[in-house]
Amino acid sequence: MNRYALWKYIVIGVALLFGVIYTVPNFFGEAPAVQVSSQKATVKVDPATRRAVADQLPAIRDALTIACTDGKWSTQVRNCMVSAGDHLALQACQQHLTDEQRRALDRAQAGETTSH
Repeated sequence: MNRYALWKYIVIGVALLFGVIYTVPNFFGEAPAVQVSSQKATVKVDPATRRAVADQLPAIRDALTIACTDGKWSTQVRNCMVSAGDHLALQACQQHLTDEQRRALDRAQAGETTSH
């Protein structure tokens, strides 16, 4: 029987280990990520801006409610909107709306009434 020196088996084992380590990422697909950060770390939101945004939230909520009810949004879209944590997630949810539902949402956000 052919026998090789122990160091040769170790070299082959290390080479195989490196090969497996460098191959593992290929088994997992790409998962693109978005990093959101302020362009200026020193910029702070003042209380007046916070109040202005907070004052607009009820109107935005009401516009979404009207568009959702009148447009008969699917359960998938409603759940997506509820779970959306940021503006990008909301935009992704809007992609599930039909063209007419998107137009109705735009009208509701602009403060226009829908015509039936």
